Amino acid sequence: MVIAVTGATGFIGAEICRAMAATHDTVVGIYRCSEDRARALEREIGDAGNKFRSVRCDLTDPAALHQGYQEMKNIAGPPAVMVLAAGSKLRGSALLTRQDAVRPLFDVNVAAQIEFARLSLKEMIKAGFGRIIVVGSRAGLFGFPGQAAYAASKAALAGWAASVSGEVGNYGITVNVVAPGAMKEAGDGIYDEREQAMIIERIGCRRLGTPEDVAAAVAFLASSGASYINGVTLPVDGGARF
Repeated sequence: MVIAVTGATGFIGAEICRAMAATHDTVVGIYRCSEDRARALEREIGDAGNKFRSVRCDLTDPAALHQGYQEMKNIAGPPAVMVLAAGSKLRGSALLTRQDAVRPLFDVNVAAQIEFARLSLKEMIKAGFGRIIVVGSRAGLFGFPGQAAYAASKAALAGWAASVSGEVGNYGITVNVVAPGAMKEAGDGIYDEREQAMIIERIGCRRLGTPEDVAAAVAFLASSGASYINGVTLPVDGGARF
């Protein structure tokens, strides 16, 4: 079974690649930049005895996107599972967020992901089986101050997934969304100490999420045990109440 993951060099995407490679025959990671991280991930997963290849693809260029998809097929074949984990972040006041910042955000977070899914769905319909798993965001469900444009992009993708699930379910294909909440990122992260303390106080589990938490949810939705779960958004947020 071939698994494809967009956003493979991101901190969540990379962990999804590791988790899927541990239990599936072939994983292909699609990334836009960070070639060093892609090569390091190839070595890491390969050293563990698992099969992983990476494909570089400019998600803002439609021609490059189609070329990247074809390269992925040439390497491994059509994907049975497509995980849409690519995403750009944008923080800032809605009043100060201009169109020239919003447009590239939606090109990556929405348009490119929908096109990868569309190309994959053609193959899945032929095969009579498929899994589309969207890595969304809790912000796309409930909003988050200072992340209005980002939240809108994730909400758009969640709406797309809920709609498509009703179109392709009869072909043996499920389309679901995993919605991470506040996450602990490597390095500086996106929250300062004050924000982090306030957020953790309003999370039932009293901690930030990890990439492993998200990867486990994705792996479940890709499994045979989730074959009757379709069109849902699964929050991975520790019981957040904000």
